[in-house]
Amino acid sequence: MYSPLYIKTEYSLLSSLIKIDDLILKCKTCNINSLAICDDNLFGTMEFIKKCNKNNIKPIIGLDIKYLSSNILLYAKNINGYHNLIKLEGIKEGNDVTFDDLNKYNNDLICICFNEEIYMNLRNIYNDIYVGINSLNEKNNINYTKNIVFVNKTLYLERYEYKYLPYIFMIRDGKTINDGISFIYQNKHLFTYDEVINKVGIDEINNTLKIANMCNIKFENKLYMPKYDTSNSKEFLINLANKGLNKRLNGNVSSLYKERLNHELDVIIKMHFEDYFLVVYDYIKFAKQNNILVGPGRGSAAGSLVCYSLGITDVDPLKYNLLFERFLNPERKSMPDIDSDFSLDIREKCFEYCSKKYGANNTCRIMTKTYQNSKGAVRLAGRYLGSKEYFHYEDNLTSLILPSERTAQKEIIKKKWNKVGDGICKLIDEREKERYAKENNKSEEQNEINPTDFSEIIDDGEIKEEEVIDDGSLQSLLNDSRLTEEGKECVKIACYINGIHTVKGEHACGNIISKDDLSTIIPIMYNSKLENFSTQCTMAQAESLGLLKMDFLNLKNLTIITEILKETDDPNLQDYSIRDEVLNDPLIFKDIYCSGKTLGVFQFESPGMTKMLKELQPDCFEDIIAAISLYRPGPMDFIPQYIEGKHHPEKVIYKCDALKEILSPTYGTIVYQEQVMQIFQAVGYTLGGADAIRKAMGKKHEEEIEAERNNFIYGNVERNINGAIKDFGMTEAEATELFDVMKKFGRYAFNKSHATAYAMVSLFTAYLKKYHTLEFYKYTLRRLPTDKRNKQMSKYINEMREFGIEMKAPSLLQGNMEFEIDKNKKYIYFGFSDIKDMSVFNIEYKTDCLQEFVQKNLNVSKSTLLTLAKIGCFKTIWINDTEEADCISSEEWINKYKDNIDKMAGYLNSLKSLKIEIPIMDDEKLKEKSKKDYIKIQNKCNEILSDLSEGYKEYHNSEHKNNDLIQYSNEKKLCYSVLSAKEKIGELKDCPSDFSLLNNDKNINYIGAMVVGISEEKKTKSSNKPYRNVDLMDKNGVIITRRFETIPQMLKGIYSIPSQWAFNCKEVKELPKKNNTIKMKTFQNTINDLISSKIDIKNIQGINNNKMGSNKMLFMIDENKDDKGEIEICEER
Repeated sequence: MYSPLYIKTEYSLLSSLIKIDDLILKCKTCNINSLAICDDNLFGTMEFIKKCNKNNIKPIIGLDIKYLSSNILLYAKNINGYHNLIKLEGIKEGNDVTFDDLNKYNNDLICICFNEEIYMNLRNIYNDIYVGINSLNEKNNINYTKNIVFVNKTLYLERYEYKYLPYIFMIRDGKTINDGISFIYQNKHLFTYDEVINKVGIDEINNTLKIANMCNIKFENKLYMPKYDTSNSKEFLINLANKGLNKRLNGNVSSLYKERLNHELDVIIKMHFEDYFLVVYDYIKFAKQNNILVGPGRGSAAGSLVCYSLGITDVDPLKYNLLFERFLNPERKSMPDIDSDFSLDIREKCFEYCSKKYGANNTCRIMTKTYQNSKGAVRLAGRYLGSKEYFHYEDNLTSLILPSERTAQKEIIKKKWNKVGDGICKLIDEREKERYAKENNKSEEQNEINPTDFSEIIDDGEIKEEEVIDDGSLQSLLNDSRLTEEGKECVKIACYINGIHTVKGEHACGNIISKDDLSTIIPIMYNSKLENFSTQCTMAQAESLGLLKMDFLNLKNLTIITEILKETDDPNLQDYSIRDEVLNDPLIFKDIYCSGKTLGVFQFESPGMTKMLKELQPDCFEDIIAAISLYRPGPMDFIPQYIEGKHHPEKVIYKCDALKEILSPTYGTIVYQEQVMQIFQAVGYTLGGADAIRKAMGKKHEEEIEAERNNFIYGNVERNINGAIKDFGMTEAEATELFDVMKKFGRYAFNKSHATAYAMVSLFTAYLKKYHTLEFYKYTLRRLPTDKRNKQMSKYINEMREFGIEMKAPSLLQGNMEFEIDKNKKYIYFGFSDIKDMSVFNIEYKTDCLQEFVQKNLNVSKSTLLTLAKIGCFKTIWINDTEEADCISSEEWINKYKDNIDKMAGYLNSLKSLKIEIPIMDDEKLKEKSKKDYIKIQNKCNEILSDLSEGYKEYHNSEHKNNDLIQYSNEKKLCYSVLSAKEKIGELKDCPSDFSLLNNDKNINYIGAMVVGISEEKKTKSSNKPYRNVDLMDKNGVIITRRFETIPQMLKGIYSIPSQWAFNCKEVKELPKKNNTIKMKTFQNTINDLISSKIDIKNIQGINNNKMGSNKMLFMIDENKDDKGEIEICEER
């Protein structure tokens, strides 16, 4: 036998195909009893050791490291050697280690090198040093040592897998079909003993076993819990909790609360977690003392009365029937997990606080692992096959092939394999829908759940380990008759890369705190970009070693709440004595939840949630908790049952009184995990045992679940379980049915503790929306993610109108960079910095005259000016002009004059300097030259002024017809919504109907509307017919998008609009035209237009004397001002 010593796994990122599970299985098949992984990091250490020990294989931990530009392999003999590997890996950061580094951390390490220079250099450092070889030919060249060992760099397991290795190299190196790729990586597989014996001698093989025998790593099984700064943690926690509870309940602590608190404290102390709770209490207290808003709770910790008493959470678990055992169960040996939500950009202060309090070397962040998913694997496999096909195509090329033909062939091959990949991904989606429908006993037509509709829905509050989603779906796809031959080839390759570790990252909120230096416990790495340390193992692996993991999460809504409270000085949400009144305010339920006006309300923003709320008509806090818990895959099936039970509680039938007590708060429907636990507890299970079954159901551990079926139905005397037949008085069939219902629901049932905490945040946001509406929209829109603005901005603007609030287009006179409320508190200005593709800029001088703005805000770039012009920010173009500007003319002016005005500003500065310097010059020649320069610069200024003069004349001698559709289109593109169209609402005031008609049951509705946007031509997927998406506005200013077969020929009129958006709308009747346009012209132009019959004398309403006069222009250059020189253009009076 031999021990493989140079196995690189998937944790050598994108350099190996080997996964730990596959490696273990292969070694068992080959009777390999010991082996070493030797990656260039220590990411895989914990997983490798755990799985080797489970399969009776001896794990050896190695590190592939660079020294003098050569690879050396270091192996840990014991835990001390392992700590030295951690130190060396932590300091290298991708660079070569130095001799001093190796000498400093050389204890209990074995070294393998590959040439004489390195061997001679390091032989005095390491007591055990070997030279690695791969064949006898290599051995014949070594005469400087007898310590020779067989090593073969292993990158895949089976001999034939070499052809798949270039695939991950493509990902690693970012290569595409356009790059040349080598396809030869042979003899890097895991050798069998028979293969090894034919390559080297018995001594080299035995040395692999000798090295393996020297390596024995064992981790200590102990807690590294940080100690809170007190002499007696137990007594301190007990006193603190009792004082806190007394304060929470205003001194009215009942026996029920006392018993619950004592029970929790007893469990916490017996499990030795008192310091854990004190540490969390400590940083939460720090946050609150520093005005950092902390969420009311998260996850199952909200079910703890101790957490409530310490101020860690703000949820009273007894009031809402929350279970402590869901959080901390003495029968479920695991670390407690208290996660905390903080407002944005603030939580870093908590990280810093913990680092200072418990030691910088004792705290660090947590790494994350990203795995290749099945769809990504398929698409990259297609890219690989495209590269391979083109590789062979080029091999057979003749010199007669033109470069253009090569390029064309590349595109053909690329499109071919992209199409194959897209087709497979579509098939994966179809199979997933079929699987879900089958699991839930639904036909595909009945399955209305849209996975994308759950993007806003929270998880159950538990921060989970990264999971590799590899359930064999790709492998089973090979048997699908819908897969083409090319598709099968693509899937076969994708199977080898699916689930492989591709990217390392840093957990956004995870933090490890230890009582000891972390570098002596786990592998850590330095993140030079973030300038901090993080683990080289996942949080679950860190916890398994007894380390304390904390999660400091960002919650955007807390930031919004904080900002609104600062602006409004509303104390109600912070006043615990009236919080219950806030949480059950009937006006909040009526005006926000029941009406479905929940945009920006935490957890209730999706259309599906809105629809459910309108049907549910919630009127209490418990309804909000239930709604959050029900709206997710699985429990959604029970929503109709819950709504029916709420509206008709007298119709709900309970099988027994015990079930009625558990299920009556949810009208006979199982909604929460805690209810599943309570049902099991009611037939004799301990709460700890009930929690174990709840967990098995959630994890879909079929064997564990079925092992409890008979115990639940018939009972178990040894475990003091009476069973449902005895305790519930059920028949066998009824008990079986109940178990099956819980089994199905338990897969998706929600954690009520978490739902309660998040329902509280939801009520806070709804309260602010009801009573501080303007501020709510202002700060919610400021925090709206950019990727969601395109879809949601119009919805927000329409909903604001229902509250009597208008959104004003950005105003250069207001000069607001962010969404702002006007001084009369009637509307909100759209923020300049929120315009798409708008660069950040400072408005030094507020004006909506284009020329004046450009001259006095020289810092604003040309691209920014063009964006402002597109959305109609400039009301006039020339100084002292009254003719209204349009967006097209404004853009033309900027393109024509902006650069010259910038030059003019520079010239004026030069003239100012020369005017000061020339009189005091002593050198006559220099003085004469400077005077000539002055004249040259003046001439350049005159050229620019002359150009402006001609531009002014040309502008006023031509007609300008503003195209509103262009401006509306620009606004929708850049501001995510049409903002200025509402100015035209008056033209629709006589229309008899509006878009509210679309809510009725009619198929076709006749509605008066105005076109405010038209898309490019699109084509239907099914029939390839052309159509346009058209934005329509009704008389209330509501804007919707509907489909038209062709471009509408009328911009205002009556349209037939189907209730279903996918059907084409039609034009019915044009509204009467009202010509209210007044054009301002000079006297001479007016006379010319009358003579040529361009205008009728009856349409002239009056003469604007201020505009009469000659067209002669005066240019005033004020050189005495300090603002870079200003140009002012006006007409001679």
